[in-house]
Amino acid sequence: MLTIRAQGQSFQVIGRGSRALTFEHPREMVLRKSGFVSDRTLLVNSDKAARDIPRGLIRILQKPEEKVAIEIRVMG
Repeated sequence: MLTIRAQGQSFQVIGRGSRALTFEHPREMVLRKSGFVSDRTLLVNSDKAARDIPRGLIRILQKPEEKVAIEIRVMG
């Protein structure tokens, strides 16, 4: 599970890991609804897409000066 928090707003995505994930990209992370894997992929088979992120949170994330917390939790 991945949670993004900023200015009191939050967004959660549930997905899966894979042995094929390397997550080696220095600046980008992608959460995918599909099972496709690249060096940017952090989660596959996610339950949400980018269009599901609330517009207010997107406006916050677009500001480079904003502090954002990203929590990744491994669920057993």
